[in-house]
Amino acid sequence: MKNKSEVQFAEPGNRQGDTSVSKQVDRHRFLNQVTSLRIIATVLALTLGAQVVPHIYAQEADEHAVFVMTNSVEGNEIIAYSRAGEGSLVERHHYATGGRGSGGTTDPLGSQGSLPLSEDRSLLFAVNAGIGNLSVFRVRAASLNLVQVVSSGGSAPVAIAQHRNLVYAINFAGNSNVVGFHLDEVGRLIMIRDSIRYLSATNSGLSSQAFSPDGRFLLVTEKITNNVDAFSVQSDGSLSQPKVTSDPVPGLFDVVFSPGNFQGATLVTFDLAPGTIPATDACTVPTGDLRGPRLSKPKLVV
Repeated sequence: MKNKSEVQFAEPGNRQGDTSVSKQVDRHRFLNQVTSLRIIATVLALTLGAQVVPHIYAQEADEHAVFVMTNSVEGNEIIAYSRAGEGSLVERHHYATGGRGSGGTTDPLGSQGSLPLSEDRSLLFAVNAGIGNLSVFRVRAASLNLVQVVSSGGSAPVAIAQHRNLVYAINFAGNSNVVGFHLDEVGRLIMIRDSIRYLSATNSGLSSQAFSPDGRFLLVTEKITNNVDAFSVQSDGSLSQPKVTSDPVPGLFDVVFSPGNFQGATLVTFDLAPGTIPATDACTVPTGDLRGPRLSKPKLVV
């Protein structure tokens, strides 16, 4: 049995016993084969390079990512994961926010919107509840670059909302408030003068906020007082004083606006009564004049 690694050259025209011709032909064929193999290998490498390298770059540019915030009191971080087509996640890197979280284990922020992407997905906003500031990152696939760390204008920021060049943060602790910022062309936040607005109570338990699709209104939910605060957005980006509506159903938590042409807001409540399984309920209220809520929920008027 011949060794599989051995290369055999067979010349059909050779006469058996003509060793000189055979050696010359074998040597000549061997050199030609080696040269051919080198050419093939070179062409193959170039071909593979032309196919694979652009694919790698394309994959990097189109890479899906998932970002998670630690909320660590020792130093808040964003953990970046790349996401494959089938949904599996691979941890890539940790990015310091430049601030501190509030710590805790089970939903310590108790809010919705503490780590949102910008509308065009080019920026990532993060709250640093332990120190009272906000972080802005530039996003490229699963990579982040810290652009800015800026004061939230209050204590314990828990949520951020954006509409075009307008960004608002809600501060949970102390005198609960909302604070506005303009977002400039390089991704930096500039606080709007006299934009601080206070809510219905000193510690109202702010949990979420949302702009209407047309940017005319900002709704804020208070989970402790169970109120919904409706603000009109002024021409300079500041807010009107709030019009407060109480929700008779306990557990008010989140507000989400309906997409498309239907101008409506969905109020999400969670039943967290002792001894019960947490349940979710929701209703939709039209905006504009914010009247006529469905499912017998409170009348919201701006």
